[in-house]
Amino acid sequence: MHHPAESTRLKTARVFVSSTFSDMHAERDYLNRLVFPELRSRCIRHGIEFIGIDLRWGITEREIEQHGALSVCLDEIKRCNFFVSLIGDRYGWIPAPEEITQEFFEAILEAGNLTAGDVSLLREWYRLDETTEPPVYRLCHDREVLDDVSERLIRLWEAAGLPHAGDSIIAQEINEGAFEPSRSDTRAFFYLRKSGLHLG
Repeated sequence: MHHPAESTRLKTARVFVSSTFSDMHAERDYLNRLVFPELRSRCIRHGIEFIGIDLRWGITEREIEQHGALSVCLDEIKRCNFFVSLIGDRYGWIPAPEEITQEFFEAILEAGNLTAGDVSLLREWYRLDETTEPPVYRLCHDREVLDDVSERLIRLWEAAGLPHAGDSIIAQEINEGAFEPSRSDTRAFFYLRKSGLHLG
């Protein structure tokens, strides 16, 4: 027997849209102008709240400074129950790894395989955050991470065997939204655009 409050409780459909921004503007605009309003209207009729997540406008500079763009995206994906991936012609931006567990970070420093310059680079760009469990070293966002610094960090962490160190943001979003074992309740949809065919 259902409690009366359960039958009237508004369910939520949170949809995260993942794609590179540079080659999917038209597709994202179409979703936001036409598809999402129609889905929102249909969901309301069935007592469901529809929320479409498009982070082209949703990430503030303060959030990026505190957590990094990738962390903000992955946190949003964890809150969604639908993941939509639009795949076009680009692999997307590859950021320097934003957080490394304290155990892994310090093991790499203590292994003795890094040059003095590599050690100095890591100590300059990562700070220990002990407010999480386990503690992690986070990439500093108090100043811009220049491309050459980012590339050096990526190569360094790839050589150290850090998982996903050379993956683009899109690749990491797909891994979280579609292949993370703990996300078995999320439905994932993939749409591939043939080269030369553009919507809008």
